Amino acid sequence: MKKYVQSAENDVNKMRENRRNAKARREQKKSDKLESLKNADDIVQKAFDAFVPASGKADTFIGEVARAFMRLLYRDYNDGDVFYEGYGIETCADCVAFLSDVLPDLFDYFEDIAVGQLKDKAYTEALQDTADSTIDYLANHPELALRPNDVDMFDYNGEEFIRDNDWEPKYDIDIDIPENLAYHLDKGDISERDAVWEMQSWDYLQDADIQITGWGGVVISDLTYDNYVEVEQNMYRWLEDWGQDLDDEYGYEDDEEDEEYEDE
Repeated sequence: MKKYVQSAENDVNKMRENRRNAKARREQKKSDKLESLKNADDIVQKAFDAFVPASGKADTFIGEVARAFMRLLYRDYNDGDVFYEGYGIETCADCVAFLSDVLPDLFDYFEDIAVGQLKDKAYTEALQDTADSTIDYLANHPELALRPNDVDMFDYNGEEFIRDNDWEPKYDIDIDIPENLAYHLDKGDISERDAVWEMQSWDYLQDADIQITGWGGVVISDLTYDNYVEVEQNMYRWLEDWGQDLDDEYGYEDDEEDEEYEDE
């Protein structure tokens, strides 16, 4: 019986030792990967390859940071997405919200990019410099880089983050007033104030600043990128349709028809 107990204890101890050795090998492998990042030509790509799994979140802090930066760079290189505007908010802003939370010093870098409305080459260079310096810093701080990660960057609400920091740029547009709408304004069927209130009730214009100019135009300010695209494509037609509704309500006299009648 004593021999049996001793044998069982030996088996348990051996299993524990095997687990410790396996864990030590895993930790050493991570340390070797981290060491290999130093002086790498493309440190973000190398960190991504070393620490990011085929799917899902990384199990190390440096892995999830590399995953976030690589997505930002990928969307820039392949689709031209910028994290603070348009479709880029949907594809990239979660990454920026995550990085700004786990590495607060990065907030200022992202704010400079967004407030400066960097695009194209300037955006790419600023993003790459930020990514390179961040991964390089982590490669030299293994106690931070290799700590376990239980956060998924896609759990962050990037759209809310961009909106709360007022990073999405605003756009202005100047639209000519269609003839039929101008007619009802001139006749006093509707006032300029009522016209502005009406337009501010429309989709895409509810948060915009709207002014009717003395030159027969409507200046619309403070539009988000998506709203700007919609307004630029559709605003003149919307105004014409509204003018036609006013024709039905108040009537419309064509000046050319009046002139022909007077000539007769």
